[in-house]
Formats: sequence, structure tokens, C-alpha cells
Amino acid sequence: MTGDSRRSFSLGITLALMLSGMSAAAAEPPRGQAREERDTRSAAAVSRAEDLFAEGRTLYDAGLFQEACAKLAESQELDPRVGTEGLLASCREQEGKLATAYRGYLSTEQRALLSGDPRGQFAAERASALAPRVPKLTIRVVDPAPGLQVTLNGDRVPTSALSAKTLLDPGTAVIEATAPGRKPFSATVQMTSGEHKVVAIPALAPRQVAAQPGPVAEKRGSTGTSPRKLVGWTVGAIGLAGIGVGTGLGVLAFTQRSASNEYCGPSNRCAPEGGALRDEARVTANVATASFAAGLAGVGVGALLVLLPEPRTERSTGSFRPQLVPVAGPTSGGAVLRGRF
Repeated sequence: MTGDSRRSFSLGITLALMLSGMSAAAAEPPRGQAREERDTRSAAAVSRAEDLFAEGRTLYDAGLFQEACAKLAESQELDPRVGTEGLLASCREQEGKLATAYRGYLSTEQRALLSGDPRGQFAAERASALAPRVPKLTIRVVDPAPGLQVTLNGDRVPTSALSAKTLLDPGTAVIEATAPGRKPFSATVQMTSGEHKVVAIPALAPRQVAAQPGPVAEKRGSTGTSPRKLVGWTVGAIGLAGIGVGTGLGVLAFTQRSASNEYCGPSNRCAPEGGALRDEARVTANVATASFAAGLAGVGVGALLVLLPEPRTERSTGSFRPQLVPVAGPTSGGAVLRGRF
């Protein structure tokens, strides 16, 4: 099949786009002009486009419009020509995509006028005949909110297009509107042939701001460790260490006392070495007693801090501030826990 026959609108069908009495060859640009146009495109693309056109025309004649439109659209993309675009517009019309077909006829008319192709007049007539059947939708905004965005079937509608008629193919149309801080709006309408519908977008209501939750007091039985319990565990640990030190010093004092017996008699009269050992044993025993006592006190206080229920003021304000103050003397040592609830 030649390129001239591919470019002809006349396919022996009802909606053939060809001027009456005009041959396909006469309808095409002169061969020299066509050759110049083809020079800008690869020969492989042009050959493929002609094959697709032939397949699309055959499918069109068979009434398989969906398959035919796909072939013609691919052919037009590879090698744009007046005849292919006109037949594709006719195919879209047969497919029921009226707005798409209408725009295709108008584009065919413009392409034909630019190239001096007389078939532009026929394309214009087809567009005029189809115009009353094309569904039309007008979107109006009652009270535009700052930052308002309107979409139609997922595509953003420019502000300049609002309140204007939009041509649509028959079927479902989804209109959505959003704005910062406002509740969204959505509407779905069914568009049918020859119908003009108007969708009014109302003033978008403000979104309700959720109240911020206030501070929550620590619940009884919470798994978290309060400052007071943390101090209780610390004091208890120090108390256990004090008991350990006291026990160790007690053993040392007993050893020192036993060693002094070698230098002392039954009446406790001792040589200088024995007297020195007994003095050391006496000091060590006093420190051991103090450490053991302080350790017991620490364990007891720590147990109280951990086991006793916490006052309400401590759970809510954390006002408990205990202090562990070490105490030491010439013959004793220990620690005192001071604090206020």
C-alpha cells in the first residue's frame, strides 16, 4: 500500500473524511513536499506507521474500533499526517469518546489548513456536527478558600478554567476540592451525550483541631521507676555494702584480738606488742560495729522507700528530694539519710 492511500480519509465507510469526488492522491500534499517531510523522519518509522495505518483501517472496517484506534494512534505518533489524524478522530467518535473525537477533528482541521489540505473543511464540518453531542461540565466555586485546589478525574483544574465549560467523554466524572485546614469536598456525576451539568463546590468547612491532652499523673502500679524508689534501691545497696564491710572488719578485729593473746597473760597484763594489738582490735571492732549498724539502717531505709506507697504529691510533682550524708568519727562511721516529703 502506498503512502497516498494511507493518508486518505476515504475507507468506504459511513464517516469517511474525504471531500466528495476528490481522489486520495489529490488530497495529499505534492510528492515533493511529502518527500521533504519524510526526510525529517526515519524511513523505518514511516514504514512502520504505514503498516499500522493499514492494520487500523482494516480493523475499522470490521467495526473493531477499540483495536483500530490503538493502531491509528500509534501510527500518528510515528508519522503525523492529516489523513491518519482524521480517521483516528472518526474512530474515537465510533468508540463513544465524543470529546476526544471533537478535539481530534479540530486538530485535523488546523493541520490541514497549515498544509493546504482541502480535507480541513470536511473535518470542520464533522466537528460542528458532533459539538451538540459532547457532554459538558461546569465547575463553580461558591467561596474559594485560600490555597484551594480542584481536580477533575485526578487532573488539576486551573483557576482560569473554573466556571468554564469543560468537554468530557461520556462516563463518570469525579470532582474533588481541597484546601489547607479545610475539610475536602468530593462529587461524582455521570456524563451522557448532549448533557451539560454544573457542579457547585460549597465553602469548605474548617477542620476541627483535636484538643491537646493534658499532663497525665503516674498511674498506680506503673512499671516506671520513680525517683524515690531509685533512691531506695541505692540506699539499700549502700546498706548491704556497709554490712559487708562491718562483717569483714569484725573478722579482722577478732584476728587482731587472737594475735594479742600471745603477748598477754590471763590477767590481761600485756607486753607492749600485745597492748598495741589489742588497741588496734578495739578500734577495728568499733568501726565494724558502726559499719554494720549503718548498713542495717541503710537496708531498712531502702526497703521502706521501695515498698511503701508513694504519696500523691510525689507522683504528680516529684517533690521528694532525699540526701544521703556520710558521717565519720574517730572511732565510728556511717551515713544519715535526710529528706523532706
